[in-house]
Amino acid sequence: MSLADDGRIIARVDFYWKRFRTVAEADGELKYDNPFEATYQLRRDAELRDAGFEVVHFGWTDVFFTPMQVAESIQAAFTRGRQLVTERGPAP
Repeated sequence: MSLADDGRIIARVDFYWKRFRTVAEADGELKYDNPFEATYQLRRDAELRDAGFEVVHFGWTDVFFTPMQVAESIQAAFTRGRQLVTERGPAP
C-alpha cells in the first residue's frame, strides 16, 4: 500500500520499495482493453507521482521474455527514487 505525504491512502500496489520511494505494478493485458480502467490507471499513477513515488509497470510476459529489461527499469526507478528521498525525505 502506498501513502501520500499527508497519510491519505492512494492505492494498493503490487510491489513497494519504501527505501527508494518506488512502486511497481504487474499488469494483466486485459486491463487496458477497457478505456475506463486505462484512464483510472493514468490518474492513479499521476497521484502516486505527485505524492513523490516512482511508478514502474510491467506485464508477466515482460518478466518471462525480457526479465533484464524489467530489472533495468526497476533499477532506473530506484535511482530516480533516491533523488526523491533527497528532495522530499523518506517515504511515509
